[in-house]
Amino acid sequence: MPLASTREESSFKVSSRRRAVARAGRSRYTEGVQPDSVELTITVPASLAGADAAERARLLLVLDAVRSERMTWRAAASVLGIAPDRLLDLARAHGLPVVRYEASDLHDDLSTLTKLERGRAAGA
Repeated sequence: MPLASTREESSFKVSSRRRAVARAGRSRYTEGVQPDSVELTITVPASLAGADAAERARLLLVLDAVRSERMTWRAAASVLGIAPDRLLDLARAHGLPVVRYEASDLHDDLSTLTKLERGRAAGA
């Protein structure tokens, strides 16, 4: 038996229209894009169900797919129908890092820099 809610709740649909990749063929730019679509219905507090709630939920779902590496950046931009640079802006605005640079990368870069400096000093 569902618990009674003290807040009003509202349902809205998230409709995802994806291009038919099967027609266009696969490429590295369409990796992660499925030829089908799914409609989701979720229940949220009424205060969250503004005019842009469905599109915002769709964006966040796609950003999560990128974050978890289930979708490429380019495929996500394609699914959302926006330019890749706009997607990067939206990702930054939602706290999603757009560059993966880990401690091991820094270590490798510093090691390379040290070798280059030694080579320059030996040649001088």
